[in-house]
Amino acid sequence: MLSLTIMVCLTPTLYGGEVLNEENKPLTFGASYIGDNFNNITGGIKTGSVYLGMANLVVLFDFQQAGLWKGAQFYINAANTQGASPSAELLGDLQVASNIEAGNHSYVQEFWLKQALGQSLLHICRCRRLRTCRFQWVQLL
Repeated sequence: MLSLTIMVCLTPTLYGGEVLNEENKPLTFGASYIGDNFNNITGGIKTGSVYLGMANLVVLFDFQQAGLWKGAQFYINAANTQGASPSAELLGDLQVASNIEAGNHSYVQEFWLKQALGQSLLHICRCRRLRTCRFQWVQLL
């Protein structure tokens, strides 16, 4: 099994799941693309090569920087996965060979609204799957 990954990112700086808006602009855009060329040279269902990719578009809107709503930010990350499924087509394994292997789908991967309340922070999020979402919480600083 041989795999080659190509990654192109045009995204804002990410730190701890939050976008750092370093230029203090109200609207920030980002985009990234990850492409995997997967080659199975022996074993599995059959030998061969497949390609799969994932594109992400990110938007952060800072209401405070726009002069509309003090302490509020909105974030959305839309994703598109495309290409083959090496696990199903080449390997026959139960665990996926690539973390971007998801078929041909477009979806909202993550979105949230964050509101600062004095020294406290209210962070409300909704992820693609509730069972994997770790962002539905209220943080008091």
